[in-house]
Amino acid sequence: MSSVVEWRLGAQYARIAKRAAVLLDDVLCALHHSVGADRLTAANLLAATARSVDAVAFKYGQHDLSARLVELMRWAAAQSENPLAHAAAAYVRTETFFVASAHSAGL
Repeated sequence: MSSVVEWRLGAQYARIAKRAAVLLDDVLCALHHSVGADRLTAANLLAATARSVDAVAFKYGQHDLSARLVELMRWAAAQSENPLAHAAAAYVRTETFFVASAHSAGL
């Protein structure tokens, strides 16, 4: 998982895009089949993966897909019990309102 985060931080969007479907499928499957501490880990992985895939969608103007990925990230963050995942989701969600010039709605 650290690879996809490193790719996002390094703006290696082609690498992320090429693997996005498989990565999302893998972490969603892991979340679905895990319990306890493993479920928290899987939720964190899903939030990080959704954020990385969202970076590609957002960068290339696919704002509807980006918004859906942000909501997936928020959902996963809520299950992760990780305050940093919550904060990251809130930050990325804010970008959605900026790009849509929906400042009032964002407030």
